[in-house]
Amino acid sequence: MPRHSAHVLAATIGSVPPDLDRLAWAGEIISLLLDAGAATVRQAEHSRKIDALIQQLPLPIVFADHDGEIITNDGAKLLLGLNSGQPTSAELATAMARLINAQGNVDAQRSLMRDPSATVSLETVHNGRAYKVERRSIANDDFSGRLWTFTDITLQRKFQNMATHDALTGALNRRAFDEMIESETERAKRYSQPLSLLAVDLDHFKLVNDKYGHDVGDVVLQEACRRISAAIREVDGLARTGGEEFVVILPATARSGAVDAAQRIKLAIAAMPVIHGDLSIPITASIGVAGFQPESDTVDTFFKRADAALYAAKRAGRNRVELAA
Repeated sequence: MPRHSAHVLAATIGSVPPDLDRLAWAGEIISLLLDAGAATVRQAEHSRKIDALIQQLPLPIVFADHDGEIITNDGAKLLLGLNSGQPTSAELATAMARLINAQGNVDAQRSLMRDPSATVSLETVHNGRAYKVERRSIANDDFSGRLWTFTDITLQRKFQNMATHDALTGALNRRAFDEMIESETERAKRYSQPLSLLAVDLDHFKLVNDKYGHDVGDVVLQEACRRISAAIREVDGLARTGGEEFVVILPATARSGAVDAAQRIKLAIAAMPVIHGDLSIPITASIGVAGFQPESDTVDTFFKRADAALYAAKRAGRNRVELAA
C-alpha cells in the first residue's frame, strides 16, 4: 500500500466520531482500501512495463528503484558478471564496485560516496571492449530510482584514434601535433611556463629501405617510435611528421631539461640493433632541440628552429643532439 494511503487510513480509523453512521464509515474504509489496491496494481503494472522495456533494449541496462527492486537485462548481467535472475542490492553494488575499481576510476568512486544520487559518467574496458558507463537518478509520479546504462564505444574510440594517430607507429599524426603545439604554446604564454620541442630524424633511414625493403623499414620505424615513447614522460607528446621524422613536445620543460630528454632518446634509439627475423639492423638518430621564446616565436618559427638544430646535428656527423640558438 502506498504510504500516503496508509496515513489517510490510519487518520480515518483514529478519528471515528461515536455517532458516525457505521455503514458510511465502513464504505469510506473500503473505498480507501480499493484505492490503495489500485495504486499497488498500477505500480506492479509499471514495474512489468519497465522490465519488458529494459529486456528489449540492445544495450546493457540496470534499473534500481528506491524500494530495492532491481531490473537488469541479459547484456548487463553478462557485462557485470551476474548470475541469471535479478540480483540483490548487495550483488549489484559489489559488481559495480568491481567494474569501477578495476579501472581505477577514483573520481567516480568519490562522487558515488559523496552523493549516491549524483549523475556519474566514466569509461571502462571489459573483455577488450570499451564502454561508457552512465548513472542518473529518475523520479516521476510513476516510479523513481537509479538508471545505469553501458554504451559500447569501442568503434568510436577506434575512429577517434584513427583520426589523431599515425596508423603505422601509433604516434600522433601531423594534424594532432598541430593542435597540441597550438595548445601548448598558448599555455606557455598564458602561465609563463617553459616549453621545448625536439625534432628527431633517424639517420640513413633511406639506406634501410633500399637494402631491406619497405616492410623492414616499417618495422624499424615502429621500434624507433616504441623506444622514443619509453624514454619520455606521459605528459609529453610524440608525433610522426614525415617518413622517418618525429617530434616530441615537452610541456613545462626548459632548454636544459629538453637537452637531457634528447640525450635519453638518442641513447635509447641506439641502445641495440633492431632485430627482425635473421636481420640485425643498427639505428641511430639526430635530434634538434628548441626552447619556446614567447616574445618572438610563433608556432611556425618554433618548429623551424628545432628543425634547423636537427639539420645542424646531421651536418655535425649524426647520432648527436644540437641546441637551437
